Amino acid sequence: VYYKLAPLAGTRRAQGPETATPLLCTRLARMLGFPTADCRLLRARVVFEGEELETWVLRSKSYRSAGERGMSLEDFCNAEAVAGENPAEFCLRMGWGEQLGRIALIDYLTANRGRDGSGIEVLCDPRGHLRLSPLTGGSFSLCSAFPRRLWRLDPLAELPSAGFPKSGSLQDNLALVPGDLPVESLRPSSRRELMRNMDAAFNGDDDLLEGSWQIIWRRWQRYARVRGV
Repeated sequence: VYYKLAPLAGTRRAQGPETATPLLCTRLARMLGFPTADCRLLRARVVFEGEELETWVLRSKSYRSAGERGMSLEDFCNAEAVAGENPAEFCLRMGWGEQLGRIALIDYLTANRGRDGSGIEVLCDPRGHLRLSPLTGGSFSLCSAFPRRLWRLDPLAELPSAGFPKSGSLQDNLALVPGDLPVESLRPSSRRELMRNMDAAFNGDDDLLEGSWQIIWRRWQRYARVRGV
C-alpha cells in the first residue's frame, strides 16, 4: 500500500486538490475501460514538523503481483533501447503499444504536463515476463496544469509537457493511440460519477470542480470528433 500527501508546507490546514486530481484521473481511466491502480482518498491527521494537521491522503494498493520486481521505464529504456530509439519507439518494439496509447489519451484528456518515464514501472515476474504498470494520474494536471486559471478561457489550450512518451505536445502524442484501441465513450452524464464525493477534497470550490470537468469534456469532444468515436 502506498500513501501520497497533499503539500503541507506553509499551511495549517492542508489543501486537497493535489491528491484529489490523481484520483479523478484514475476514475476517468476506469470509465474509459482502461486498467488502473486501485486508489482511495482518505481524510487523515498527520504530524508535520511537530504539529498535527488535518489533510487528504491518497491511498493506493500495490499493483505488483507476487514475486514481481519493478524498474522505472526511464531506467529500463536507458538500459535496453537501441541507439537513437526514443521511449515511444522502444515501447512499441516491446509490444506495449496499447498501454502507450492509453497513457497518451489520458494525459491529453487531463492536460497532464508532468508525465515522465520515472513514474511508470516495468514489472518483471519470476518467469521473466515483462509488463507496464497500470495507469496512474498526475498532480500536475487538470486545473493545476493551467497558469492563472487559463482553463477558464481555453480548456483546449496546448501547454508544454515533460515530453514523454514522444514529444512535449500532448496533442501530437495522440498519434500514439491505436485506431482500434477499445475506448468507452464519455457522455455529459459521466460528470456525476467522475465528480462523486469530490466537493470536500476540492475545499468546496465548485469552480475547480467544473473547470476539471470542462477540461476533460472539451478535450474528449475534440478527440471523439477527430477519431469518429
